[in-house]
Amino acid sequence: MKTLTTELSAANVLSLDYDLRAALAGRFYGLTYDGQQVTLVLDDTMTSDQLRQAQTIVATHDPARLTPDQQSAVLDAAKLDQARKDYAAAELDIKTYQGKDTLLEKLAQKVLWLEREVNALRKGS
Repeated sequence: MKTLTTELSAANVLSLDYDLRAALAGRFYGLTYDGQQVTLVLDDTMTSDQLRQAQTIVATHDPARLTPDQQSAVLDAAKLDQARKDYAAAELDIKTYQGKDTLLEKLAQKVLWLEREVNALRKGS
């Protein structure tokens, strides 16, 4: 194994790792980042072209660029935030479901219970 250390003022470690793994399949083992330098752990058999490629990936790294998993997490968080805005205004009105289909009424009771549990957890109770 060999290491390659480069100055880097800001990094999205997950994104940088993702890009290096995609480009250097099987020859990149991981990285460390201390806030000022990134150290890559590489296979001994890396060619000079592959080393230059690794250096270029680090040099052109954009910490604002997200991995697909990070993008998905951002979208999920936005959906949850929107749902909270849409549904947090009022608790489920169980009276709407009483006397209707028995399974639907039980489901409404369960949803109401879950709402209360989640709200209690969010308040730290």
